[in-house]
Amino acid sequence: MKIRLITNKGDWNTAQTGKGKFVSRLIPALKKIGVDTVNDMSPVDIDIQLGKHVYEPVSCKKSIVRMGPAHVDKSKDYKALNKRKSRAVGKADGVIYQSEFSKKMCDKFLGKATGLTDIIYNGANPEDYMVKKVSVPDSVNFLASTRTWTKQKRLKDIVKSFELANITGSCLYVAGAVKKEYKADNVNYLGPLDDRQIARWLRTCNTLISIVYLDACPNSVVEALNAGCNVVCTDMGGTHELAPSLVVKDTPWDFKPIDLNKPPKVNREALAEALRHSTVKREFPTELVHIDNVALRYKAFFERVLGE
Repeated sequence: MKIRLITNKGDWNTAQTGKGKFVSRLIPALKKIGVDTVNDMSPVDIDIQLGKHVYEPVSCKKSIVRMGPAHVDKSKDYKALNKRKSRAVGKADGVIYQSEFSKKMCDKFLGKATGLTDIIYNGANPEDYMVKKVSVPDSVNFLASTRTWTKQKRLKDIVKSFELANITGSCLYVAGAVKKEYKADNVNYLGPLDDRQIARWLRTCNTLISIVYLDACPNSVVEALNAGCNVVCTDMGGTHELAPSLVVKDTPWDFKPIDLNKPPKVNREALAEALRHSTVKREFPTELVHIDNVALRYKAFFERVLGE
């Protein structure tokens, strides 16, 4: 079987976005199970594109689009931003959604797919996190990690809840580009990190905190689970589908446009309590996010769409 996965960056391994990092893991995992990938317009069995059609899917037997979240932010022109997404969902022979929440969001804002559909979470390789830990002075360590901190990711709530938790011998490390640092005792800002550095911090920390409002399937959570971290999240988005043990109740969303620059505040006491509970190792269903299992799910869906 041959599929087309095109990037205009030259090579998927150079991609810095979440979807680029996922694809750079998916391609070698597919190759191991007999699925070849090309980065050109040569004839293929499956053309798969991410989020929308950036070109017309031609010279292929079938086309698939992989969807994350729809655009719902009313501080932007979400209707215009969704047009190409909606067109791709309507034309594709198959649609892969990143989570149940992603599918529900896309059904509402993009329209329901006319072709076959499946829910397949993102994945990573646990071997990538068998790295040397960072030397840290505290016994209980939390990580809050993203590429760029936006209002939607609610850093202030994380810092204030960590402060409220008041866990003896604990420290919170914040990775990624931050516009405003919220100061508190035992909170350290690491700045942007490369993949190798993130892997070391995930190995070091007990828990990843991810409370992004309306996230579909964050790579940071997938990576944390593969690294053996606990994950604290909320129930409003797709994250709790991956990590169901330490979930904080969030403000329900009515599936209408929302200003994501003004997300609802988290119940900080409830989040602080979840952080306290996360100091004990929890078990999460990591087979869902192992890249080898994800690749098998993708191949099975390719075969379904091809009618094999």
